[in-house]
Amino acid sequence: MDDPTLKCSEVTKAYGGLVALDRGDLEVHAGEIFGIIGPNGAGKTTLFDVISGVSTTSSGTLVFEGRDITRLPASRIATSGLQRTFQTPVTFPDLSVRDNVLVGGYFGGNNSVAHDSELRTEKIEEVLGLCGLEDVGSKIAGQLPVIGRKQLMIATALVSDPRLLMLDEPMGGLNAEERQFILDLLRDLNSSGMTLLIIEHVMSALLSIADKLLILDYGRVIFEGRAKEALEDAKVVQAYLGVEAESLRN
Repeated sequence: MDDPTLKCSEVTKAYGGLVALDRGDLEVHAGEIFGIIGPNGAGKTTLFDVISGVSTTSSGTLVFEGRDITRLPASRIATSGLQRTFQTPVTFPDLSVRDNVLVGGYFGGNNSVAHDSELRTEKIEEVLGLCGLEDVGSKIAGQLPVIGRKQLMIATALVSDPRLLMLDEPMGGLNAEERQFILDLLRDLNSSGMTLLIIEHVMSALLSIADKLLILDYGRVIFEGRAKEALEDAKVVQAYLGVEAESLRN
C-alpha cells in the first residue's frame, strides 16, 4: 500500500491535567473518505485542531504527504494542501458570499489563485456553483441559513484546491434534504480525487459514504477499520452506537 497522505502517531493533547487526546494513531490514504465518530467530549475536534495547527500537540507526530507538520502554525498547514471546516460555520457575516470565498482565495495557499485575478474569479464562480451558491453570491453571508453557511465554509476551503479536506460535522443541524445535498457534494469531491476526513454524528449518512472509520472514546482510539466492521465491534456498540447499531446494520 502507498504511504498514507496523513499519518498521526501517538498524538496526545493535554490541557493541564485533562488529557483530551491520548496517544492517538491515524492513517488516511489518498482518495479515501475517512470518518471519525465518538461521543461528545471524545476528542474528535481536538484531533482536528492539532492536525490543522489550531492547537499544538503535547506529544506525538503529524505527517502530511511525507512532510512533518507537527509544529507548523495553522497558516503554514493550510498552504500545504490541507484545509478544514468547523463544527460551527465560520464566516465573515458582513461580507458577501462571494467576498468570503475571495478571502479564501487570497489566504488559502493556492498561489495561482491568489495572484491571478482572472483565474481567481473563475475559481470563485466554479466553487460557488459546485456548492450550490451560484444564485446567492452577492448576498450578505450573515443572512444565510445554516445550510447556506455550511455550503459557504466548504466553498471557502475549496477555492484553494486542497488535496485533503477535513470537515467537522458538515451535516449537523440539517434536515434530510439538506443532508442529501451535502452527501452528494462530498461524493463529487471524492470522485474528483480529493481525500476527505469527516467528523459526523449522523451515522447513517456517514456509513453511506465512508471507506473507513476511526472511533474515539475518552480521548482514546477504540476502533479503526472498515466502516461496516464498526457495527460488529462490541466496544464500539457499548461506547457509542448502542441500540442504533442494529438499525444501521439493516
